[in-house]
Amino acid sequence: MIKFSDCKHTRLSTGTRIKSFDCGDPDLNDFLFNDSRDYLTELYAVTYLFEYGDDTVAFFSVSNDKITYDEKKQFQKPNGTVFAGLFQPQTPERQSGR
Repeated sequence: MIKFSDCKHTRLSTGTRIKSFDCGDPDLNDFLFNDSRDYLTELYAVTYLFEYGDDTVAFFSVSNDKITYDEKKQFQKPNGTVFAGLFQPQTPERQSGR
């Protein structure tokens, strides 16, 4: 088992060489190798890599986005993705802490 303390963690930059990585999910692999730099330059997301030896063993991306609520459309991200029933709307009572 790889210890977290043995991994090198790096914030992805446009010049970062991404080491070998395959998590078994083609979409995630594709994002890391083909989209993560574009997301960085377009200010959509910042990606962090965890490397061990000659491999990237994990990564995550932090996205700058929001989720909005419209009672007619339910929860919707700006790109149109709907999240129905994931969150409860803020009522005036909840906002004031009552």
